[in-house]
Amino acid sequence: MSAPLDGVPIRSLLTVASPLLDLRKMRTFMIHSIRVPFMIEDADLEALSVAWPSLSELHIKGMSIPDRSSASITGMRGLFSLATNCPNLTAFSIGRIVFRSEDVAVLPIVPMNHPLKVLVVVHGVPSDVYHLIRDKLFPNINLQLHRSEDEEGLYYA
Repeated sequence: MSAPLDGVPIRSLLTVASPLLDLRKMRTFMIHSIRVPFMIEDADLEALSVAWPSLSELHIKGMSIPDRSSASITGMRGLFSLATNCPNLTAFSIGRIVFRSEDVAVLPIVPMNHPLKVLVVVHGVPSDVYHLIRDKLFPNINLQLHRSEDEEGLYYA
């Protein structure tokens, strides 16, 4: 657990969702927390994807944590785990995807043909990261590029 936010400890998503992991036939999981802050890490998505291989929809929305750019430090490793372990996933939403240079090593050499069609990244995805996700993991997604004066071009759903 990380340092508390106004007395509320910041937990991992896995800690919050762990009582549900035994529900092996989970098809849809949505969590929207405005009172309990949680971090979303690659390891969380890996554990969820292994526990729930029948997932068709996964929607994760956590509260913003002051003094942090994001409560999400989910990268390609977490996305690759979803692509590998959840072959029926067609919709996935998350606040942010963080790209690290070492993430390229986890991407498959041969592109996957995963059926995911809806990818929502609330805070957008830089175009180079979007292209990696689409070209290597989820070829059926289609996000539109939106530009604002204060941000570089980001892809949004």
